[in-house]
Amino acid sequence: MKFGKRWSAAVLAALLTCTLPGCAHAGTAVLAGEKPQMPAEDYWQAEAEPALCSAMEEFTGRSGALVLLSGENICYSPVSLYYALAMTASGAAGQTEAELLGVLGVEDAAELPGQMKTLYQALYRDEKHCRVYLANSLWMREGVDFYDSFTAGAAKDFYAGCYTLDFEAPRAADAMSDWVNEQTRGLLQPKIQLQPETILVLLNTVYFKANWVDAFDAGQTREEPFYRTAEDAAACDFMHSSTCGDAVAAEGYTLASIPFEGDVEMFFLLPDENKSIESLLAEHDLSNLLDMGSAQYRNIEWSIPKFSVHSDMDLRPVLEALGVKEAFVPGTADLSRMCDLSTLPGGTAYLSEVKQGTAFSIDEEGAEAAAYTEIAVGSGSAAPPDETITMTLNRPFLYGLRDERTGVVLFLGRMDDPART
Repeated sequence: MKFGKRWSAAVLAALLTCTLPGCAHAGTAVLAGEKPQMPAEDYWQAEAEPALCSAMEEFTGRSGALVLLSGENICYSPVSLYYALAMTASGAAGQTEAELLGVLGVEDAAELPGQMKTLYQALYRDEKHCRVYLANSLWMREGVDFYDSFTAGAAKDFYAGCYTLDFEAPRAADAMSDWVNEQTRGLLQPKIQLQPETILVLLNTVYFKANWVDAFDAGQTREEPFYRTAEDAAACDFMHSSTCGDAVAAEGYTLASIPFEGDVEMFFLLPDENKSIESLLAEHDLSNLLDMGSAQYRNIEWSIPKFSVHSDMDLRPVLEALGVKEAFVPGTADLSRMCDLSTLPGGTAYLSEVKQGTAFSIDEEGAEAAAYTEIAVGSGSAAPPDETITMTLNRPFLYGLRDERTGVVLFLGRMDDPART
């Protein structure tokens, strides 16, 4: 995948809504505060808090297991959802805050923003053949008085741009969509829909692009069958390569990874022929399935289908299953650290929807990815190994992108049919 090509993408957004009268005139987005600055050139020295990385691993396992069972050809960005929820939690209190912290796996609300800032720096890449960019923003309805502590915290700890905007203006939502489009370098132009009760939109984008350390030889790519089921096959272009790397050969599945430039790896989990993705997830915790701790350095014979997928999903049921319940209930949710709720008609604000859209693609040169999710809130080298592992990915498998420095999973997906884009 040539580095100049368009990326596939996913984005994370959050909408905060409550009953509120419309503003009287149209306007344009106004930056409230300074424009956020990207991490300095020594970003690679940042070390994420181990406890937070462990919490994110658990979050990825719990949420990912539910997402991967929700359909075929699904792709999900757990880190994008995590950032949006963490920003939301910074404006929550009481039981709502407790629910959000619970799903995030964090006990100390005061430490979370600073930990997210350090993680941001640790994940950030701005290198020739590897780029990982995260971006956050708050879009506040003109006329609503948001607390400075909430907006300043978002700017300081989440690198968020904070904007005020007349939500009644005809193209108000387009301003947010254009921001997403800019942050994803033209890959995404989501159709954000503002409801009459919307007072705040939180947006997070994740942008990834990297080359393989060792590119696949395009001359070795050839058409072969991919078995969607034992009886149903489709012709796909398969890439071929022989490498040395880490692999786990376990009962029921094989897990192996390929490195990108920039300390990011792509992992593939292939169920045995008598296993399905569903049966593996029923028998094993996803975090354990993705654990490379027992991996051994081996020869790996790769046969990987080229693919490009797009997903759209509603993540509210996932969060509710994980324990975020009160936050979705009008009159019960407590988001009182965002603004003075008593000044709003109805005196309440609550989460109303959580959606994510993703796209992901790989070819002989590398992978391209970035992320869009929407949450609405209402009122060195080693000796060659002897053993060879064969990874012939010609039946449904799991895949993902993992930052090797922190262990954080940027994207996680299941591939059921590479011929379906």
